[in-house]
Amino acid sequence: EPQTSRIIEIGTNYTQSSWQLRSRIYHMSLDNEIHFDPNTFTNINIDPTRRQGIELSATSKVTGAVKITGHYTYTRAEFREGTYAGNDVPLVPRNTASVSALWDISTTLQLSMTANHVGKKYFDNDQGNTSAQIPAYDMVDMKLSNQNGPWGITGTINNLFDEKAFDYGVISTLTPGRYNAYPLPERSVATMDSRV
Repeated sequence: EPQTSRIIEIGTNYTQSSWQLRSRIYHMSLDNEIHFDPNTFTNINIDPTRRQGIELSATSKVTGAVKITGHYTYTRAEFREGTYAGNDVPLVPRNTASVSALWDISTTLQLSMTANHVGKKYFDNDQGNTSAQIPAYDMVDMKLSNQNGPWGITGTINNLFDEKAFDYGVISTLTPGRYNAYPLPERSVATMDSRV
């Protein structure tokens, strides 16, 4: 069946000189949420769910050349009805956050760094919330860009500290404690040339 949702959200924005603050609270009720069943390799509808939470963000120009931005989201995703009523929906972390800094070193050179946090969450296929959770992880990315007239070059280091983590995993229904996990990329370096 087609997935449907009813959403209520309220948000505020506040700006003053070098500061900008934003907040949003939301409540989402979903019916016939579509879910890929890893046991049958088909899409199915799951019992009614709800997602509710708060999102906060702030941006500050520390100096004329440095800007810092932070985001935080708290999400409570749970089954509203059915066998698993009150349990967490798998693969939805309650806490996510990020902090980024942007430094205009010169009129042509820019350095940015972003740190991301993803909280723990239940494995796919664990609607009963009976197994251990996918661990929380933190990752840092860095980018250096130089734009000189129509020419530009960008160097990027993803997962700067070579964090070993995975963001998706499927729990076994046959063997307790066993799961399949899909690791996130380890540290990688990339460069890109561009012309405006």
